[in-house]
Amino acid sequence: MLNFEKRSYHVHIIAWFIGLAAVGFVVYHFYLVSSSPTDENLFTTTPSNIYITKPIHLSRTSGGDEDVHFLQAGDILVAVNGIPIDSARQVGAILESMSDTSEVRLTVFHPSTQNIFTHRVLKKDLPATFYRQIPPSVFVIDVEPGGASDRAGMRVGDVIIKINGKSFTEASEADAILRRGQTGKTLEYEILRNNKRINLHVVLARLGFSIDYLAVFLCGLLYIAVGFFIIVKRPRIRAAFYSGLALLIFGLLINNIYMWRIGPNPVFGKIKSILLVASVFFGIAVMFHSRLYFPKERRELLRKKWVLVVLYVLALAGTISTLVFAKEDSSFYVSLSVLLLYVVVVSFVHRSYRSEEQHRQARILNIATIIVAVMFLASLLMRFLGFYSVSLIYIVAGQSLLPLAYLYTIGRYGLLDLNIRPRRNIQYTIATWAWGLGIMSLVLWIIFSLPNLDLPLPNILVTATNIQVLDTPPDPEQKLVMEKAAVIILGIIVFYAGWIIRKKGQQYIDRKFHQSQYDYRRAASELAEVMAANITMIDLARGIVDKLAELMHLKRAGVLFFEDEKMCTCHQEVGFSDEDLERIIGENGEHLVHVIKEFKAEIHVDYLPEPLKGHFRKNEIQYIIPIYSKARLVGALFIGEKLSEASFKAEDLAFLSSTVKQASVSIENAFLYEELAEKERLKHELDIARSIQMASLPQATPIVPGLDISGKSIPAFEVGGDYYDYLNEKKDTFTVIVGDVSGKGTSAALYMSKIQGVLRSLHGFGLSPAELFIKANQLLYNDMERKAFFTAIGARFELNKQRMVIARAGHLPLYRYNATTKRMETILPRGLGLGLDDKGLFTSELEEQTIDYKPGDIFLFITDGITEAFNSSGQQYGESTLMRVFSENISGNSFSIRDAILDSVAEFASNGTQYDDQTIVVIKAI
Repeated sequence: MLNFEKRSYHVHIIAWFIGLAAVGFVVYHFYLVSSSPTDENLFTTTPSNIYITKPIHLSRTSGGDEDVHFLQAGDILVAVNGIPIDSARQVGAILESMSDTSEVRLTVFHPSTQNIFTHRVLKKDLPATFYRQIPPSVFVIDVEPGGASDRAGMRVGDVIIKINGKSFTEASEADAILRRGQTGKTLEYEILRNNKRINLHVVLARLGFSIDYLAVFLCGLLYIAVGFFIIVKRPRIRAAFYSGLALLIFGLLINNIYMWRIGPNPVFGKIKSILLVASVFFGIAVMFHSRLYFPKERRELLRKKWVLVVLYVLALAGTISTLVFAKEDSSFYVSLSVLLLYVVVVSFVHRSYRSEEQHRQARILNIATIIVAVMFLASLLMRFLGFYSVSLIYIVAGQSLLPLAYLYTIGRYGLLDLNIRPRRNIQYTIATWAWGLGIMSLVLWIIFSLPNLDLPLPNILVTATNIQVLDTPPDPEQKLVMEKAAVIILGIIVFYAGWIIRKKGQQYIDRKFHQSQYDYRRAASELAEVMAANITMIDLARGIVDKLAELMHLKRAGVLFFEDEKMCTCHQEVGFSDEDLERIIGENGEHLVHVIKEFKAEIHVDYLPEPLKGHFRKNEIQYIIPIYSKARLVGALFIGEKLSEASFKAEDLAFLSSTVKQASVSIENAFLYEELAEKERLKHELDIARSIQMASLPQATPIVPGLDISGKSIPAFEVGGDYYDYLNEKKDTFTVIVGDVSGKGTSAALYMSKIQGVLRSLHGFGLSPAELFIKANQLLYNDMERKAFFTAIGARFELNKQRMVIARAGHLPLYRYNATTKRMETILPRGLGLGLDDKGLFTSELEEQTIDYKPGDIFLFITDGITEAFNSSGQQYGESTLMRVFSENISGNSFSIRDAILDSVAEFASNGTQYDDQTIVVIKAI
């Protein structure tokens, strides 16, 4: 068996040989048929040599027309009592064996009508000499009007017994004698007509070619061309080889079976006869074989080797039996029936093995195959029944569907790894021309047919001054004028109707192939509306690409927006996936922006450097249009092929340039909107964070016996890093913590939240301020950045003992008003900030002090946002101002002291900007 993978070169050579041989054969055959002389009639072999010599009136008739009640002179006797006869002696023997009163059934062929009748007549009514045996002959089935035979007086039904004095045994021999004649020379035909011998002299004419034969020739070439194309393009694929071979064989079959004249070359005639028979049987076999591979391989049948063995054995047997018994048509029909029956049975039995996909892909091919088979069998049946004058155009038109179905199936489902779909602009051109020519041909045919119509005109007479209604038809001259006028009016109506129909059909074709011309002004207006209606980047990008794809009928389009001519901040696309565009952006990055910036107008992708050119070609992008705003690149349009697959015109590119100019303003506005929206979003989020942070601070002042407490924290920004908390785990103790995270804003606030959680968790273990800070430092050191730290001061009030235990971790001192001494004091134990050390230095440096207090003592806890507040002149609030304001308000309660200090700071800062958080806690012993 031929190895298609390893010997594709040999398959290629075989395909070229078979293809060229097939083309050469059909071209030479068409040349012989076209150039050989002809008598411009058609004839075929007479079905019998028994000729009826005289008319006989009959009692009954069956078959054919009921008006025929007699045998006519010139009829051909085919059978007697159902027995086919071939000699006069056989007829006489059958009749002699019957009595005079017996009924005889005579089957006769009427050459002039090409009908077969069966007549029943009593033997005694038959004259003894009503038939005779004639030499082998042919009878005329068609005479071309005005042709050579018609001019010589030949008629349909004439029986030809000699041509130029030469006898023959069948139609092919008679045709060979004819073809040996010369154009312009005379042939003598000896014919029988109504039992009279007549000699006719026919001047031979050159045939040229008829429309029927041209249609057959072109149909055969279509089969051969498609089959040759499939094999040559994919010689490695079995499905391609067998499918192409089947089409090549059927191309030969069509040319042989429908162009039955063979010309004067007897050797070519023999070759033609052999090829005709072989192509019938092996064409069917190879076609069935190909369908086991195409459109999908049917392995369940290919595994059964006997299926193909039996198939080709039947094809070979049918070919040999038909050639051996060439004179017996029954051999051909029986062999063909057996082969077709085998194919149908095997296909029917194994139909369930085909998947739904196989049925779907083979549907058009199956329909075309059935149509071709029906047309082929119908043509054989018509020839068998003697209908030779049927036009071949209708037959070959139906049979042309099979190669077209192959091309459609291959292109529709991408089979055989072939891309044979013509571009849509070519399809559009073909459809436009076909529609226009079809309508024009129909209009011209109707207009030229109008003069031949017998128009039912009313009895009216039109003159220059009036219109008269007549009781009788007008005279012939007046009627002729009316008919001409009517034909002219009808011609104008037909022409106008044809123009309207062509226009409507063309509009449909334009829509179907996306060739409708769009109004540039309307398109620009619609784009402007889209840009005005969408203010976000994503909505604007989506609106632009969707509207462009809709207006320009694009297969794919995309848009990129660039921020600061570096980073792609937004992209949208139509016709290809996000991943493809993101891959281009990700792999090329700023290089893409740099390349686009080199161009100020539209760029064809062929002018891009690699690998950008390869990426865009792969995604079928044709043009890139930069979008500039104030000489700054803010985006780019990617434009793919049109749905019509037509090229871009100058006005298309001008429209795109105008579009990007409109888009540049909208893109700038979108950037501004996104910036404002981002700021608003951040502000909203910070407001939420501020609310959460403020909610995490003490929301109510605790009521502690012996203490008047007040605290407040004011962040410099939406959120801050200052912290204060009241921890009251026992009735006789109260703890206050004030702290400050290094840094400002969100990061400081996040650390503050974490520290708050740690301190609250640890305080539940009853730790002193120093112990609380040590444990907290151990937990926070590994979770804080090296540059971040936390200062804090903590004081535990032992209410029953009126004693305070204080520890300071790098924070500001505690300010105390001593009511006993009437003096301000600064309490500053040693200590490092939390998060700076975990090697023991923090613990060793941390000092815890115990201080007794009396009623009237006031303790002030603050963060550096109080003392380091600046005014507009750059002056610092300072500790001295703080102590002054503190001392001036010692007579008030904790709330008034707190507010006085905060008001003082606010008044000092005036219009200055607050750069640090401000936290204050005042505790007054009472």
